[in-house]
Amino acid sequence: MKNIYLTFTLLTFLFTSNAQSSFNYPSELEDECSTIDKVNSNQSIDDKSGVTIWSEDFANGFPAGWSIQDLSGICPWVWSNDGSWGYFNSNSGASAGTAINSSTAANGFLICDPDSANHVNYGQPSGSNYQYLESYFTTSVIDLTGHPSVVLEFQQYFRFNNGIDMYVMVSNNNATWTTYTVQGNNVNNTYSDNADTVKINISAVAGNQPTVYIKIGWSARVYCWMIDDMKIMEAEANDLTLKSHYFETLGLPYYKIPTSQITDIYFSSSVINNGANDQTNSKLSIDVNSTVVGASNPVTINSGNSDSLYLSNAYAPPSTLGLYDLKWIASSDSIDDTPSDNYANEIIEVTDYTYARDNDSPDGNRYNSGEPYEIGNYYDIINNETLEGIEFKVDDASNPGSVVYAAVYSIDAASGDFIWEGNTDDYILTSSDVSNESLITLCLFNPINLTGGKGYLPVVGSYGDAGATNDLVVRTAGVSAPQTSFKYDGSDLTWYYTTKTPMVRMLLTGGCGWNINEQPNLFASLEQNQPNPFTESTLINIELKQSGSVLFEVTDISGKIVFSNDLGNLNLGPHQIEFEGAEFNAGIYFYSLSIGSEKITKKMIINH
Repeated sequence: MKNIYLTFTLLTFLFTSNAQSSFNYPSELEDECSTIDKVNSNQSIDDKSGVTIWSEDFANGFPAGWSIQDLSGICPWVWSNDGSWGYFNSNSGASAGTAINSSTAANGFLICDPDSANHVNYGQPSGSNYQYLESYFTTSVIDLTGHPSVVLEFQQYFRFNNGIDMYVMVSNNNATWTTYTVQGNNVNNTYSDNADTVKINISAVAGNQPTVYIKIGWSARVYCWMIDDMKIMEAEANDLTLKSHYFETLGLPYYKIPTSQITDIYFSSSVINNGANDQTNSKLSIDVNSTVVGASNPVTINSGNSDSLYLSNAYAPPSTLGLYDLKWIASSDSIDDTPSDNYANEIIEVTDYTYARDNDSPDGNRYNSGEPYEIGNYYDIINNETLEGIEFKVDDASNPGSVVYAAVYSIDAASGDFIWEGNTDDYILTSSDVSNESLITLCLFNPINLTGGKGYLPVVGSYGDAGATNDLVVRTAGVSAPQTSFKYDGSDLTWYYTTKTPMVRMLLTGGCGWNINEQPNLFASLEQNQPNPFTESTLINIELKQSGSVLFEVTDISGKIVFSNDLGNLNLGPHQIEFEGAEFNAGIYFYSLSIGSEKITKKMIINH
């Protein structure tokens, strides 16, 4: 038999031939802009540190004296008790979405809701003509005389799109502004924590000033931003905050690591000094299962500033199977006044054969509204291995009886092409699978040799069901950097990336526990058509394990039979079918081979 492969070109695929190169430490995160004057490191504070100077919980609606700057005219910040009424609020705008879970949410909060404001006249919900709607609000004057070291704090809940900035601006004259960004390391198209607490040292512009203004807003086209419980407090003397934390192997975090793929892990973080005093010998330490495994070089972080801290040495987990508790710890020479925000934790697992990008804490799902699709994650292969199967977690919104499968692609680092390597047999979701949100193992027809230094994309897929809203719904857990988790949409034949991490995992040697080359009770082997996609004609190799009357059929994505050929009585052994596709429209089709009640199906793509 000839080797069969399927190639898709993804123009926006960012991996290059040096995808396996050494780790590049992230540059400083833009939690604050660089146009911030430093506070005098010798500045002292009184014993009122942490005391609230000014606050607003929106119990009386939109505050009198505050102004709104809505440049679009249709998307002002408003007082509300509701979450977003936009089309993407999880119920298509039929009712309000989730509201902010702030301390005083019951008495109202402020919301900017461009998803709702971009109504049908502006392309919503079709998505054909979104406008960026620029909208801000500005407080009335705040007197901070006598308070040289001050921190602005508020709670927020948001979701944004297209990598926009979310601005907090501070002025002492209502004319010139110092700008901070507060989206942190939140990923496109995912909600923030609910609620996310923002803390910004604004002493450089607002300390001891009689006329302080706070201006908050953005330019966004979809989703929403909610704010509540704003306050300005006396800064603590010593207050480092671990704003964000990262761990990466070749640029990506892996939460389940097979012993054969163990390699160096690098740690980094963004640390902010929200205290009044400069923090000398500030460092990041990493603790694994209560043992310190490394620390960053010490630096001084001046009051109101941030820095990126990272371990200069890598950490490789031992090959002992089990869970490993990773802890990030920010510290300095001073005893921190609020140590609760100096820590972060993640759990990874060393396994026999399971390789996972998801963090094993389901937080959402992905589906394609009954249309055909495939979804999965990019994986680095460190050492040569064998892939036996693919594991995925099904969502209870799936339809029992849906036909699913798994496949794997290798990735050409130079071109970004996805090259088909193999697939599993079809699997029918049971009621038990769906109701229990089971982890389902699909074993490949043949094991696939994985090459160290290459990238691979395992996917789970569905042929689609025109009569179903959700045939296959896959659980997600955690977030993915852009261009590292992918969805193939069978309705428009296009690959997209997703920033939600699908729970789609590799199962390496031992993952299936039986001889993959022996698929019992199959009457024939049906190979992938070659070439695929094709324009004029394609060849399909089959091998019958029993003689019999064979029927070959082709259906479109709606399930309608568009071609049928009774091949008559064929002897056992190899045969070849040539299928002419010139007269058919471009799109996804499914071809099947039947003897009696037994049937095997695969998909093919016609391009013109």
